[in-house]
Amino acid sequence: MSNILSPEQLISSVWARWVLPSLSVLLICLVQYLIFIVVPDENVMGSAQRIFYFHVGAAFTSYLMIAILFIASVYYLWSADARSDHFARAAAEIALLFASIVLITGMIWGKSSWNTYWRWEPRIVSQLILWLTLAGYVLVRKLLATEEVQAARFAAVLGVLATVLVPVVIFSIRLIEPSAQLHPQVISNQGLRAPSFVWTLLTATLALGTFASWLWLLLVAKLFLQAEITNLSRQRHLEE
Repeated sequence: MSNILSPEQLISSVWARWVLPSLSVLLICLVQYLIFIVVPDENVMGSAQRIFYFHVGAAFTSYLMIAILFIASVYYLWSADARSDHFARAAAEIALLFASIVLITGMIWGKSSWNTYWRWEPRIVSQLILWLTLAGYVLVRKLLATEEVQAARFAAVLGVLATVLVPVVIFSIRLIEPSAQLHPQVISNQGLRAPSFVWTLLTATLALGTFASWLWLLLVAKLFLQAEITNLSRQRHLEE
């Protein structure tokens, strides 16, 4: 297992070198074509709905990374295995990236459709809390860089908390009536039912998920290498 999970194997694997990067490029190019050439303007939202595919795709991708974060964090709290901490840390950083994309595209969409960047409604606020939790995870790792074990434990707890917040974000839109909020319930109301809309959304989600998986694999390899370098420097320092 240690040989399979070594940084050399991760970086040189066929998935990291060919499969994931090739699929990412192909799918991202395909989804750009679908969004800006194939998909027509939506009857209500007009051309602003085109950002919907980036917005929702980034949300699903952040949830995928948070799922990895949860599994790795729980396993670390149970076993204190450093490898699972690397998996969780890489997943948290990428989840934060895509959660940021969700917030930014959401504000752009809101300004275009409803002439406001922000409104304090449940879905938007809960997404902000999720973003702050992920940002807190990354910040803890930076501030407690010299206290590796303590930082990993604190961060693992935040990783579990971030996972708990995901269903809150998903179902928070049901806390107030649709007429009292700006955030649309597109999927739950079976909106964008035309085949081109559906296939574009699925392709965008797959493209971003594939790209995020590639980034996660590379970041895990980077964390493994950093840990090896740190251990070697400590050994040399003790020998001296």
